[in-house]
Amino acid sequence: MVIVAHLEGFKKKAGLSNFSDHPIINSLGPQGVAIFFVLSGFLITYLLLNEKERHKKISLKKFYVRRILRIWPLYFLVLILGFFILPHFHLADYLDSPDENFIVKLFLCVGIMPNIVYSFYGHILMIGPLWSVGAEEQFYLIWPNIINSIKKKITLKPILLSYLAITLVKVACNLAVHFSNIINLPPTLFKISKTLTYVLKYDIMIVGGFFAYLFFTNSNWLKRIYQKQIQIGSILVVLLTWYFQPTLLGLEDTVLGILYGVIIINLATNKDSIINLENKLFNKGGQISYGIYMFHSLFVALGIKLFTPYLNGLGGNIMLYIFAFLMTFAIAYCSFQYLEKPILKFKEKFMVVKSGMEK
Repeated sequence: MVIVAHLEGFKKKAGLSNFSDHPIINSLGPQGVAIFFVLSGFLITYLLLNEKERHKKISLKKFYVRRILRIWPLYFLVLILGFFILPHFHLADYLDSPDENFIVKLFLCVGIMPNIVYSFYGHILMIGPLWSVGAEEQFYLIWPNIINSIKKKITLKPILLSYLAITLVKVACNLAVHFSNIINLPPTLFKISKTLTYVLKYDIMIVGGFFAYLFFTNSNWLKRIYQKQIQIGSILVVLLTWYFQPTLLGLEDTVLGILYGVIIINLATNKDSIINLENKLFNKGGQISYGIYMFHSLFVALGIKLFTPYLNGLGGNIMLYIFAFLMTFAIAYCSFQYLEKPILKFKEKFMVVKSGMEK
């Protein structure tokens, strides 16, 4: 979904014929990232709750070492490519350059704040997609501490309070942006409010955590969520949001989070799920998905540069899509085999609760 969105989006930025403005194509990127956030919140929260119940507390040291070993090697490789190597090749001059305010952008990215760079300075080749990784990592600076703060019986209270706090700020920022002309919002506050709507993606991860709580506690709600009509209804409403893209002043992520949460918890935990994605091909795709996300924009840009003379016709666009997907998957596979997998062996030493989905 994200690759297709960027293929059409990059073509639009390059002044080429594209389908970027079609409602469904325009929705693919945000919807794909929404799935990522809900799934991430679901998985990590379940592991944290499991560890908390088994050992009475979460080992924050081991948690952060696991996150560093999983995320940082590829993250900093991409930073090196995006800031120091790719600008010399002029693959995508229609994207924003890292050169202007170079030190500020680099400092923010090294500080795991690429979402702020994306919001303030735009889409830099290979650096742009890092915004979601930054949002996730920022969230996990706080989330294990919140779960760890539960003293005795695991309850829903800290999850709900965290969600409400983030949502109130997010809705306030969205209202400020929406009514900026009426309330004469100063340009600086407008920019900050708009930036926070990008940065504050923590609410949708908390929604994922809510579904992890339901599964972990074997809630009675699961029986309702497992009903086939609920599964079908969630899928149909999701597809409608792809086309109509409702604006809910900061609650869009909550709605998507609930819809995708229903779909994900059925896929992951319901034996009678109406969809079954368990097969070797998808499992391998899941293994290399981090690399797919991190490298895809490079091959989208390279493909556009190579096939520009042919992109007015169907054949040229087919070649572009084949090239971008094949190269992205090939490099992601190599990245997993020769960079990520050897490092993941060290990560296993710091696992307290092992998960097949986390490997």
